[in-house]
Amino acid sequence: MKTNLKAIKYTILVLALCGTLSFLASCVGKASANTASTAQTATAQLGSISINVTGTGNLTLKNKQSLSFGQTGLVSNVETAKVSEVDVVEGQVVEKGQTLVKADTSDWQDRITSLQHQLDAAKANLVQAQASVNTAQYNQATTQYNTATAKQNLATAQYNLSVQQDVKTAQDKIDNANIQLQQAKVLLQNAEVTQTGNISY
Repeated sequence: MKTNLKAIKYTILVLALCGTLSFLASCVGKASANTASTAQTATAQLGSISINVTGTGNLTLKNKQSLSFGQTGLVSNVETAKVSEVDVVEGQVVEKGQTLVKADTSDWQDRITSLQHQLDAAKANLVQAQASVNTAQYNQATTQYNTATAKQNLATAQYNLSVQQDVKTAQDKIDNANIQLQQAKVLLQNAEVTQTGNISY
């Protein structure tokens, strides 16, 4: 690309010099024809003639082909492929499907290995997290079972306490009845003794 631009600049410079010399030659010829007796002199100086050329457009190579090395689709963090082997020379006629260059896949292989290690680590972390979830679920189920058991034990204790209260109430009644029975027996004995004393023989 730089060589083509230099060639264009040199060509334009040569054309400009030729045009300037032709213009000067025609002027000198006209001046000598009109006034042959008048001579003009000038001091020769060293210098450079520059011409600025402006324009718009794109400079492209005649034959250009991009090498993709089989990369298709959306790829993040794309890395530049290194060429490991060139199987053709400049100017060689090639056929469709012929291998021209081969890419060095060592960097890609290292990248794949690194990504595989990251994937394995992520899988191990997933298994560990799943185990933690299972443990938490087991602990929760155990806590729920223990809570239910404690509630059942509390209900049983409350029932037993109520039964014991009923038993105590019944026992109190039995005790009172026994006391009354003993008192009745004492009264009966006293009555018998009194009645015996009142009997005359």
